[in-house]
Amino acid sequence: MKKKLTPLVCGIVILAVLIVLYVVGSARKNKATDTQESAITQDEIGQKLSTNDNAIDILVENENGKYEFEKAKDNWKIKGYKEVILSNDAVNSMVNGVEGLYAVETIEENPQSVEKYGLNNPVATVSTKYKNKDQSILKVGSLSADKKYYYVQVDNSPSVYMVNANACSLFTGTMDDFVDKNVPKVNTNSIVYMEIDYKDKDDILVEYDKDNSLVKEYADKNGLATLVLKKPISDIVVYPYSLQATALEDASALNVEKLVDPKPAELSKYGLDNPEMEVVLKDRNTELTVKVGSQVQDDSDIDYRYVQINNRSEVFTMDQRALQSFFDADIVDFVQPFVALHSRSSVNKIEAENNDKKFNVEFKSEGENTFVKTKEGVEKDNRNAYVSGKLVKRELFSPFYQNIVGLSFDSILKENANVSGTPQAVITYVMKDGSKEKIEFYNYDDNYYVAKKGESSTLVVNKQSVRKLFLDAEKVLNGESVENSDSEKGQSS
Repeated sequence: MKKKLTPLVCGIVILAVLIVLYVVGSARKNKATDTQESAITQDEIGQKLSTNDNAIDILVENENGKYEFEKAKDNWKIKGYKEVILSNDAVNSMVNGVEGLYAVETIEENPQSVEKYGLNNPVATVSTKYKNKDQSILKVGSLSADKKYYYVQVDNSPSVYMVNANACSLFTGTMDDFVDKNVPKVNTNSIVYMEIDYKDKDDILVEYDKDNSLVKEYADKNGLATLVLKKPISDIVVYPYSLQATALEDASALNVEKLVDPKPAELSKYGLDNPEMEVVLKDRNTELTVKVGSQVQDDSDIDYRYVQINNRSEVFTMDQRALQSFFDADIVDFVQPFVALHSRSSVNKIEAENNDKKFNVEFKSEGENTFVKTKEGVEKDNRNAYVSGKLVKRELFSPFYQNIVGLSFDSILKENANVSGTPQAVITYVMKDGSKEKIEFYNYDDNYYVAKKGESSTLVVNKQSVRKLFLDAEKVLNGESVENSDSEKGQSS
């Protein structure tokens, strides 16, 4: 019985040994395969094709053109395009690609023909000069069948190497890949200047003016920036938040898309000799100018415009959507609708008259009733107020004065109205510094006047609002209180 079992036991042992050997062998084979695949997918595993560094000149020739990059100190320039601002990061990436290029495999050391590798007519040739006077030439042929690798040759070596396609991508690029497309970002939370010069309509100018008496007290009181409209109408308070939500809504999206022309010979080709619009934005640290030309005519689903940024000569494209809020900007959306908002502390006298009535307001410092400073250092106007020569109590005068300076306009005309003859009403402010501001009201239609301020005659004002001021003056003189049109309009302090 034992003799019969002995061959069976031996067979089982031999089978077990064979199984163990098979498993170990398979594991080693798989590990070798994994290592080989890992080498193929990594750029820096394999033969290094360059032994030089510190490139100072790189000539790239491909189907898109011929670009020679020259290094001056720490910056790169393109020969023949000195005004073009390059992205140093992009050029350095290409330099690193040349100096740190690895072959994942040597395909053929001494090929009889390189035509099958596309090296008889390379898609790119990169000639590099180094600081140590050495030179190198890299030829990039066709892509491999799986599109993951390029076939390349280096210098005078006949060997053909396989190089990761990503490492060669910049060698086959255009100038668009190397130009600096950075657009300065203006912080709209601290905007101090916005100017929009239009080709076919009135310009808009808003600026920060901390010393402007028109808005200083209002801005300080409400904790807002002192922004003042200067064009198309001068000296109107601007709501910063409304400005951000309208004209400046898309300011953060002002990015260029594509380089069109690095060195334009004729700006008229892009409508930039006479731009459709020029936008200038400034915060406390940054300034941005965008000149907007004609619309790009192509098959894209997105509308683009030709633009120039700041003082750069290059022509880029920009998404029309980023510019739309500036094209559509309307001052009605972000200004206070007051004809002439003046704090009483900045005014000495007001004179008003219409066809059949007149009145004046005069502020006088008398005894203790003058300008005083609070403990916080704020100047307060405690002058006596006289209406047509009669001293009026503060509780009667304050709402009356608020109605005068709170006189609002209903709309703004796109162009100056044709005004002539004698105005129907006139209000003149005599300021504390001796300057004067005159507002003349001319008939626009049965219900509205056009207010003329300086050279501008675009503010449309309800006639009843103007007539009410003269009726209010009579009430105040009779010791009667007047209804405040809007308790938050004007300033009585």
